[in-house]
Amino acid sequence: MNCSRFRTQISLLMIIPCVIFSIGITWVSYSYLIQFFRSTQEDSLQKLTEQVMFSLTNSTDSINELLVNIKSNGIVNDDISNLDNVISIIFHNRSTCIKGIVFIGKDGKEIGYPITYWHFGEQEKNIIRELLEKNSKGISWSEKFYSNIDTSNDIYQPLCLTVMPIYHNHEYIGALSIVIGLTEFLSSTSIYNGNYEITTYLYEKNGKLADNYKYKDAGYYYLTPIASAPEEMQDLDSAIRYLEKNDMCYSYASMKTNPYWSIIIVADIYKLQSKFQPFNLKIIAVIIVGFLGLLLIYIVFIHEWFTVPMNNLSKGIRHVSGGDFDYRIKVERKDEFGEVAMQFNHMSEMVKELIEQVKTISKQKSESDMNVLLSQIRPHFLYNTLDVINMMVDSSPREKVHEALSKLVKLLRYGLSKNLLQNLDDELDYTCNYIELLKIRYGEILDYSIEKGKDTGNVAILKLLLQPLVENAVFHGLLPLEKRKGHLLIRTWMENRRLSILVSDNGVGISSEKIESILSGDSRDNKTGGIGIANVRDRIFLYYGKESEFTLKSEVGKGTDILIRLPV
Repeated sequence: MNCSRFRTQISLLMIIPCVIFSIGITWVSYSYLIQFFRSTQEDSLQKLTEQVMFSLTNSTDSINELLVNIKSNGIVNDDISNLDNVISIIFHNRSTCIKGIVFIGKDGKEIGYPITYWHFGEQEKNIIRELLEKNSKGISWSEKFYSNIDTSNDIYQPLCLTVMPIYHNHEYIGALSIVIGLTEFLSSTSIYNGNYEITTYLYEKNGKLADNYKYKDAGYYYLTPIASAPEEMQDLDSAIRYLEKNDMCYSYASMKTNPYWSIIIVADIYKLQSKFQPFNLKIIAVIIVGFLGLLLIYIVFIHEWFTVPMNNLSKGIRHVSGGDFDYRIKVERKDEFGEVAMQFNHMSEMVKELIEQVKTISKQKSESDMNVLLSQIRPHFLYNTLDVINMMVDSSPREKVHEALSKLVKLLRYGLSKNLLQNLDDELDYTCNYIELLKIRYGEILDYSIEKGKDTGNVAILKLLLQPLVENAVFHGLLPLEKRKGHLLIRTWMENRRLSILVSDNGVGISSEKIESILSGDSRDNKTGGIGIANVRDRIFLYYGKESEFTLKSEVGKGTDILIRLPV
């Protein structure tokens, strides 16, 4: 009786602290997981916002360029006879956010597409007149306005106008205008949203809300326009104060160029957390099961049967702590120690499964980050290449232009392939085609040579690794040369089971301050080559990790060397 009472007291003295400790550890672990999850999602949301702003900036720049192209191709001196055909062709190849294109002559005559309804009312004409009064030389963007100009009913949509005045011999002959649907403009960014349920708010230069869009994930993807936003979100400054006050998960970015719009992306982090709730519960379950198993062992068997089972359990823990999650304790008993052994084996299996899940999630995130970086290279490369061919159209023979277009097709076929890795031989062929395309345009002012080492041709490397470096060397190193011919060298060799690639030029070089800015990630300006070099460096470190090397050395007036070392 006394022994039983003593055993009960001892059990209570051990159970109560262990239970309190278990609850505390579980709560701390859960709180840490939630905090870590929130921090990770905020970082991801910031990257998403930067990508959306990058896309919107490209779209506005493209619309500005479209106005210039229409003027160049449709208006010869003061002759606008071919303008309607040019507008019609361009309209059929336009972005979905462009609702229509119209030219209003000095005499008030309108030419536009679609013809059926592009007859501006007084509201639109007044907006154009106000923009021309404020800026009679360059391209202007209007503030948001509502109009049913493109509908056959009384449905009013949020729109904005871009206007460019046209002159001939310093005499005003009319104005070109493009009408943009703000809802369609925002919806074009939905491809970047991934698994988020978010609301995107678009603000004008004056800080007023232009439009907003909500993106939902309900087993499939669809976009829901919001008829009205909360009162607190109608102004940019008040919106930020409101989001900060309510501790909401959001991210903010603004354009650095005309029309100087800003965006706020607000994520429903609690709905996103609910998707990962089973994952969190499994981790908590592992902690609870582990503590309960150890608690049962410690309370019930304090006698001669204690040593051997504890040694077996200790051995199993050492295996698991050493990373051997396939180790299992042999279950020979049907009492509590046998139960503990089975729970331990079950826990090891769960931990192994959870580790595999974490690895899978990490791999998916790395692939997503890699695709984001690769998507930055493709439009940048295509823009520069098309710009080269565009300059050739008026100054080079037709055969040269055809040859350049043929090489561009090969480059696009390679660049748009879905393979993440390519043999070095294929990457070098692609790079040579790109250099030859540049030589067609720039003639013999630059030369190149390739020194390929033994046993390097079949080594698989990341696709589009060399072209951005070559592009940077040519445009920012060799073409600015005035007193000597530019030469580009690409050399490959194997050393200590690593592939070494050297891209060297004898160009104008880069200052040490600029090198430091590029390598620190502060320089992403296309004019200085920062986006190409930094993008390649980021992709190398993201895919190959710490075993890779990226070295940039340059001397002003003598040239630049970029050395890459990749583990094979």
